[in-house]
Amino acid sequence: MKKLFVLFSIVFVIIACNDKKKEDNKDIEQAILKIDSIEASIKSSIENLENLTNDVEAQLQELDNI
Repeated sequence: MKKLFVLFSIVFVIIACNDKKKEDNKDIEQAILKIDSIEASIKSSIENLENLTNDVEAQLQELDNI
C-alpha cells in the first residue's frame, strides 16, 4: 500500500512538472511574439524617420539653392 502511494505520488509530481513546463513554454512563445512585433514596429518607425529626414534634407537643399 505504501509503495502504491509513493508510486502515485511520483506520477502526480511528474505530471504537474510537465504541465508547468508547457505553461512556461507558452509564456516564452508569447514573449517572443511580442518582441518580434515590437521589432517590426521599430523597423517601420525607423524607415519612416529616414524617409522624413531625406525629405527635410531635400527641402533644405532647395532653400540653400534659392
